[in-house]
Amino acid sequence: MKRKIIKQKSAYTITLPIEWIRDNNLTGADEIEVTNQNNDLNISTSKNNKKIISKLELKTGSEHYHRILIENEYLKGCDIIKIKYSNQDTFKTIHNIVSNLIGFEIIEQKENYCELLQTAMPTEDEFSRILNRLVNIVKYLGDFVHKKIKENDFEDMFEIKKIISDIRRFSLFCRRTIHKKNIVTRTEQVFLDLLLERLVITSYHHYFMYEKINQNIGNDTISKKVIDFYLESFETYNLFLKMFFKQDSSSFDLINQMWEKIYFKTGPELLLNVNKKESIIIFHSMNYAYETFLMAQPNTTQINIPKII
Repeated sequence: MKRKIIKQKSAYTITLPIEWIRDNNLTGADEIEVTNQNNDLNISTSKNNKKIISKLELKTGSEHYHRILIENEYLKGCDIIKIKYSNQDTFKTIHNIVSNLIGFEIIEQKENYCELLQTAMPTEDEFSRILNRLVNIVKYLGDFVHKKIKENDFEDMFEIKKIISDIRRFSLFCRRTIHKKNIVTRTEQVFLDLLLERLVITSYHHYFMYEKINQNIGNDTISKKVIDFYLESFETYNLFLKMFFKQDSSSFDLINQMWEKIYFKTGPELLLNVNKKESIIIFHSMNYAYETFLMAQPNTTQINIPKII
């Protein structure tokens, strides 16, 4: 909506939309917060008591399906989620899902009904801290998988599932926060969403590689050239970290050269003469390098948000 600028003696004023005033229960005695971010003027108020409420009915479906439904309401910024369900097994699933939703708790439970409530909302510093924790834990995951590849040991599914759970939890929290609060501009929000999505995708390449080998553990060995290939693909992520934390785009050209070589030349050549276990590692390493290249785009690594180093 457009607003006309009104010139005063020593300042300029604009009128606020009456719908926004009513939605936020404001009066002439209240104050609002005005911030300037990259020439975008953001107007906000802490007095908004209007809760966003959603209702779900979980009759049938798998645990994975129920998880998607609840997480979608969380991502939309709902403050209260009211859920009807068919049996106690479904409630156990809901309980497990909520344990991964930072700032949410089950506050009420009746027969075949429960209510989820947002009990905490992050500050800007908390958001930055968790975002930085997220990009670092993906590195920890890569280091963990590299160690297991060198040892040819893929039996510790408990640890890798725990790491993936943390990555998913932190990603959901960050995505909810940027949708709920004016931490970045609208344009930057689009690119930050892409960054968070690709962080999850890159981590899942580690996970699915590890899980697939775990399910098909055999006597196949892993050659040094395949271990080195994985390490080369993971080096693209280390370069991404430099871009993200230092906001230094000079590494992007190198990442571009590396992923093209890994994806189109070295990887396909290695796949011609390897065993099954090695082929799984090569396939996911190729895609990992590609996703890191997408994640390292300047638009996603130069977002103007507070960095807690």
